[in-house]
Amino acid sequence: MADLLKNIQRLSWRFSGGKSFEPNANDISALNEIITWINREKEERIKHNRHFAKIIVYCYINELNFYKDNAFSERKIQEVLSKPLEYWYDKFSKEMNRKEFNDTVALLGIEDQWEKNKNEAGVFDIEMVRKDAKSNLDLIKENEEKLIKSLNGAWGIEEITSKLNFFITELLNEHGDKE
Repeated sequence: MADLLKNIQRLSWRFSGGKSFEPNANDISALNEIITWINREKEERIKHNRHFAKIIVYCYINELNFYKDNAFSERKIQEVLSKPLEYWYDKFSKEMNRKEFNDTVALLGIEDQWEKNKNEAGVFDIEMVRKDAKSNLDLIKENEEKLIKSLNGAWGIEEITSKLNFFITELLNEHGDKE
């Protein structure tokens, strides 16, 4: 650390004169030692955060596969990391509830009549839509309680937070001290 400060002071002194100068061997050596120190610190940082690095690389691969662009994929990861953890817990809760509702709808046999009743030209057959809508309404009335429960969120934020905290801490317990 003392060498690092000495090298920074040397370059600071050289640049503070306000005059242009030709870098000498000592200046180049000081700059190279600073660069070496920075690179060593980066390696140490990754060494002590291997699991975070693995997850970031995994996410980066998925973002690249989705967006097909390095810069946009990097910005997307930066955006994810800039949001508070509570945002992600809330988003996870909403996704789980959406999945629960869709699973309930599928389990009950309620169909999307708009997609189902298109002809080859992509035009809706309004009579088939009406017939399916009536069938869907009957199913909805019969299962109103289940649908309302799934709409209101079978997964509350407290339950999601608790489950995610448990999952994350178990992963940290299992992998936290490994490289």
